[in-house]
Amino acid sequence: MRLDGFAETTTPKGEVLRYENPGLAVWLTYSGRDKGRAPWFDLRRGRVTVKNPDREILEKMRKVAEALGAQVQGDESESY
Repeated sequence: MRLDGFAETTTPKGEVLRYENPGLAVWLTYSGRDKGRAPWFDLRRGRVTVKNPDREILEKMRKVAEALGAQVQGDESESY
């Protein structure tokens, strides 16, 4: 994990979209990075948010939650 504090992407029209948050970190050893996918872990208001996690990302989320004494919960309040 690397705490970057921002994420950027370029749209098909060439516009750069940038999101900034001091609690934004990227998982560097994720297997999907070679396909251009970067899983961002976004810490806001005491919660870490990850968009569209696959099984590998969910496992990393469980490890992070365990280290923090927390739990992994989905948008519909389901537990993982």
